Amino acid sequence: MTQRNRTPSPQSIKHGYEVRDTNPRWILIAGAGLTLLVVATIFLMRWTLGYLTSEQPADAGPPLVLRGSPPLARGPSISEDPQERKRMEAFRAKENERLNSYGRDPLTQTIHIPIERAMQLVLVQGFPVRPADQQPPVTGPANEASPAQAGVGVRP
Repeated sequence: MTQRNRTPSPQSIKHGYEVRDTNPRWILIAGAGLTLLVVATIFLMRWTLGYLTSEQPADAGPPLVLRGSPPLARGPSISEDPQERKRMEAFRAKENERLNSYGRDPLTQTIHIPIERAMQLVLVQGFPVRPADQQPPVTGPANEASPAQAGVGVRP
């Protein structure tokens, strides 16, 4: 690389600042290049948008892949299958009986109370509130207290 003469011109010394610091030709070339880049980008975007909108009009219906396919098969609903209807009615009756009665779960040994009684207890006692500075206890199946052990839902 060649080094230029870095001594200031007499005019710059006379005025106290650099008189000529840039070449206006290069500024014009850079500006023209940026303008051409912006114009080319705008035309490219308009062409892409025109291509995408002309390929498939908005009222063309479903995609070609779905046009020729047969309608999806409809499985039997619960109301059409008598066996499934009976099973569902038995399931609902069992769940309603559990929601409206006292009892103990044979698998987990937890006691349940009727939902109406549980709502009355919540209205009277409120929900338990833990102090903000306490961490929640670590619980799991092995160390969880059953409602009978906690005294909840037991008939007097």
